[in-house]
Amino acid sequence: ENVLWKEIILGKVASISFGGWASEKNANFYTEQLTKYLKLNNYETIGSFMVAQYNSPWAIPPFRKNEILVKIN
Repeated sequence: ENVLWKEIILGKVASISFGGWASEKNANFYTEQLTKYLKLNNYETIGSFMVAQYNSPWAIPPFRKNEILVKIN
């Protein structure tokens, strides 16, 4: 009842992967790293950055997989 399912067509995206917990601190750190890379390589971002987590609830930090994604031109 409280689940919202929404399909988003992303098109062309840039991403950076990281392990461990997708805490706000880690997400901000990797967002900054991706932002620096994109600016250095003259990519234009479109919209806001997104955090993707690909983990079961019981996955331990060394085996957790996360990404920061952003649409680019």
